[in-house]
Order: sequence, then C-alpha cells, then structure tokens
Amino acid sequence: MEVVKTVSTGRQAIEATLKFQPDCLLLDISMPDMDGLAALANIKFLDPKICVIVISALNDPCFKTRSLELGADTFFSKDGKLDELVAIIHALATEECARPPVKSTDYPIFPTVPPFSLIQRETKSSAA
Repeated sequence: MEVVKTVSTGRQAIEATLKFQPDCLLLDISMPDMDGLAALANIKFLDPKICVIVISALNDPCFKTRSLELGADTFFSKDGKLDELVAIIHALATEECARPPVKSTDYPIFPTVPPFSLIQRETKSSAA
C-alpha cells in the first residue's frame, strides 16, 4: 500500500480524490471548512465507485448510520486496532468485499440541500 496524499480539509479531500483517483479513501468526519460527511457526499457523487472508509472518534451511532447512507463502504472507530484497519483497507482496495451496484437513478446527495425540482410559473400576458 502507498499513501498518495494526506489533506486536512473536506475541500482538499475532494480535490485530491479527483486528482489522484485512489483505490481507497480514508475520510475523517471532523475536518475544517467542510466536514467529512459533506465531503463524502460530494466524492460519491463525483465517483460513485470509489472505496471510502470513514474514520472517526465520534462514537455516536448517528454518524455511522449517516456515513453508510451517504455511500461509505464502512465506518471505523479511531479506538479500533490498526491491524484491523489495514485488513479492511486491503479487503476493500483489492475488491475482496462485494460492493452493491450503483443505481443509475440515484440522485446526488448533499447533506444540507434537499432534492429539488425546477418549476416554471405561468405568467399572465401583459397584452391581455
């Protein structure tokens, strides 16, 4: 395994993912300028097949659930053992773990912006 880039913000994570196209991405939830969940949603929208492991010291089960909803392959606690993390990375990066197929009808997911539709209002003609 080789670490191709280390970043410290959510926006940098998105940029580095696009530039380096890694086999596996380790993503923390707590980051400045854009948290890991928002970065995850954007990364999965841009590259739905990328392998993402969300790592966090936040032990609230809501973070794990939301990470998986947004497309993370797994959630790993910072309290976990390093050899377990290495085994997970190896399994995911070598595609030993089967990933569900991406649905072509999925909408992009942005945690703070709900799906929307553009609606055009009918206007009364000024000549009437």
